[in-house]
Amino acid sequence: RIRLSLREAVVSTQSTQALDKIYKKGSSAVASGGYSYSTMENYVYGGLDKTVHKTIDAAGAACAKKSTCTGIVKVGKGKYQIATGSEIKKGTGKTLYVKGGKDYTSRDIYFGAEMWTAKAPYTLSGTKAETKTYKDRDNALRHCLANTACNGVTLTGGKYTLYKSSTTTEKDGSVSWIRRGDILASDGYFWDKQKGKTLTGYYDSTKYTTLAKATAACAKATSCKGVTKEGTKKYRTNTGSTFSTNNGRTAWRQEDPFVLHSGTYFTKLSGKKLSNIQTKKAYASEAKAAAACAKAPRTCTGFVLKSKKYYLTKGWTLYTDADYTAFIRNHEKVVNVEYTTMYGGYSYSVKGPFMHDPTKFGKTAYTTSSKCMAACNKSAKCKGCSYFGKKQKYYTSTDSKVYLGGGKDKAFTKGSSGINAEYGKITMTFANIGDINLVGLGLVVEGSDAC
Repeated sequence: RIRLSLREAVVSTQSTQALDKIYKKGSSAVASGGYSYSTMENYVYGGLDKTVHKTIDAAGAACAKKSTCTGIVKVGKGKYQIATGSEIKKGTGKTLYVKGGKDYTSRDIYFGAEMWTAKAPYTLSGTKAETKTYKDRDNALRHCLANTACNGVTLTGGKYTLYKSSTTTEKDGSVSWIRRGDILASDGYFWDKQKGKTLTGYYDSTKYTTLAKATAACAKATSCKGVTKEGTKKYRTNTGSTFSTNNGRTAWRQEDPFVLHSGTYFTKLSGKKLSNIQTKKAYASEAKAAAACAKAPRTCTGFVLKSKKYYLTKGWTLYTDADYTAFIRNHEKVVNVEYTTMYGGYSYSVKGPFMHDPTKFGKTAYTTSSKCMAACNKSAKCKGCSYFGKKQKYYTSTDSKVYLGGGKDKAFTKGSSGINAEYGKITMTFANIGDINLVGLGLVVEGSDAC
């Protein structure tokens, strides 16, 4: 989303025909340093700054800091100068970028099986959910998920801060991730799920019997904006995108498109680019770029496509640029596992893919959950055990709070002591009878972990 404010300019030409030619052709839009720029080939601004920048992003950053900057001129390959004049002149072989309004961008992402909206240039305001700040986005969002008071995260000056409020305030250079709730990833789109809500306007007359059939039909139609469950096996596709209250219904609004590679979601946005593009290495395919990015979650924020080549990125700021397509890294696909088990007279609430804070782990690594829980039962300070998938080991924890992990990570949080009794073994064979709710049954499962 862009707000474009046009600057007044004086064109140095004797011909009104030349003036018409500038505006009849139109111009493409790019963004740099948080501002949008309209492009004019073979023109320049007067009053160029002496400093030469190697990239348009470097020039854009310099222009954003200077209140008198009116635009950027590309004077040669890898040579950009900012301008303070307003007189447009002919400049064969040069490119003029006329500074406009701020570049306001947003995108929807999947993280921890929840929907978040990232907005720039905005900061969250009000009371902080934690006094501690974090150095990377994923860690900050994990801590926000674990904090019931947290509704969003703001990146400013390289630090991520958790906030209680989701209210935003405009601030140059900041990016904020706002927590929105349940999400469905289906048919190439994210869907914002809202219980007790409905959407208006019917796209077609079909009453679909499943959500999957309804979202598949909606995803294929540009005028369809969402799906509403109106009753048992009754799903309708909608043309309206505004939620309204209806306690007996559930609605799913279509949001940004995504691609899924190497088990990781990437939001796909045409006409956008991420900051800090790594141009030294180009990838030949979307899948190869995504795989490389997924392997480096601490540094890679996504990748961009330009001229049939893919480049990894290291910045979270999203800019408008018609020459690019941005793929913003989200998070790996989460399959939640929750159940309760008993061991040695204590109940344990098991949740995956979650684990306790690794900084609160004990020093001993255990090879099985039983050995870890046996050790935990002997210590009043022990609050549970965690299976750390990367190390394939179990560790005791002195903290009961759990955080989103990945892969096969699993948290066993110790509860109250129960009746210490001998349990018999029951062998069961399951037919396809659907989901079974095991929460609170206190089962100890032996055999296949795939069950």
